[in-house]
Amino acid sequence: KRSPSYWGCTTVSCFNCVHFSCHDRAVRADAKHSKAPKEEWEGAELRNAQTKCNNLLPLRGPTSISTESYKSTVDRFLQIQLSELTGLSSSSSGSFSSSTLSAFSIVFHDIKTLLLRFAYNESLSEDTRGGGKEANFKLLLPMLALGDHLIYALGVTDVKRIQAAQTARVSLEKIVNAFCKGKSEMSKDGECPEFFFGLVATLFIYTFGEWENHKQVFKEHASRFSPTLAGSGAQSQKKRAKGETLESAKQKSTKACLLMYALINELHIKFSLVAAANSYSGRPIQGWYTDENSALDSLEGLYKKYLDLEKRTVVELKK
Repeated sequence: KRSPSYWGCTTVSCFNCVHFSCHDRAVRADAKHSKAPKEEWEGAELRNAQTKCNNLLPLRGPTSISTESYKSTVDRFLQIQLSELTGLSSSSSGSFSSSTLSAFSIVFHDIKTLLLRFAYNESLSEDTRGGGKEANFKLLLPMLALGDHLIYALGVTDVKRIQAAQTARVSLEKIVNAFCKGKSEMSKDGECPEFFFGLVATLFIYTFGEWENHKQVFKEHASRFSPTLAGSGAQSQKKRAKGETLESAKQKSTKACLLMYALINELHIKFSLVAAANSYSGRPIQGWYTDENSALDSLEGLYKKYLDLEKRTVVELKK
């Protein structure tokens, strides 16, 4: 039995960085302009080399930046996300913030979709002029930091919210553990919803040692099964291309599974290396994204690795 369809969002970026305070001052100046007042994002596009924008995704920054400061910009980002999804004004969506579990769900699936778009070698600019692949690869840094902030309720003092985050983490762990023990539901055509979900979940709940102990299960699944998904689901064209055979479509999907596995594996390695270099004793992902320079350098290296992997055949990726 398939899960019902639902709406989500997929974030793309030119990775054009601005200060929140500079943006806010410019927005106020645009609104007060006597001859040609501009809306927030209209003015932002003109000021930033025609970069299309409808939100500001915060960078976590070093630990010297307080969690509370980061949390306030996260809440602002999430409120605008909800207004885009529901059509409500951002002022009407004030309850949608880092204090709600639905926020993590949307961000989690956004990250999963972004990685899938790379795995399926899809355009990230065709639909929205949303930047090239290298710019969007860097988007993994703020997106993963945001997901980690939400699932661990960082900076949250409300007891119910902390308990809810703990429940969500337990749920992620159960799904991943069930997959690793071979207890996930498998459809007749080889699709397993928990495969991509579980891969991304490991970034938030596994130490490097735990990933090393279980990664072979994910790789074997990627090698054996050929899901019929034609792409990430982010684009309107979800069916096989005209003239594409079922066998070639399966090969494409198998390659996407193997690429997805390879990207997750490399991210775990990067987390571990950056955390170790800084003698960071906490969760590797947190040690990675709080050292932004090292994290961006590691993503640059990973992007080059991705370009190399994408050129390989299914047989080569299975090795």
